[in-house]
Amino acid sequence: MTGGPRPHHYAFAHREVPRAAREFGADIVAAAAAGTLDLTRVWDGVGGSLPPEERLPSDGLWWRHRETPAGGALLVGLPAPRRPAEAYYLLVLPPRVGTLELGWSPVTEDWYTVLGA
Repeated sequence: MTGGPRPHHYAFAHREVPRAAREFGADIVAAAAAGTLDLTRVWDGVGGSLPPEERLPSDGLWWRHRETPAGGALLVGLPAPRRPAEAYYLLVLPPRVGTLELGWSPVTEDWYTVLGA
């Protein structure tokens, strides 16, 4: 396996959603609960800042509001990861975002899953 994460996938999961969670806090979760959150628009906005050849379709992107003992949360499923450091899922508990990501070991040449916080 060679190459790092695709820029579109990585920027959405590791930059844009965490920035929104810090900036908007619980409002992002409340918008998901109210059905007014549109992460497809955010995904497309991230892609719009990239060269056309680096843009990815939003196929497989979904999000759901969930109540947890710690309060409201936003669970986000991303388009299928293909390279290391691309996320399967995000869990937004403002202001924090956790990830479940695809990993690759160059030593054993095996794929594995990474839990990031």
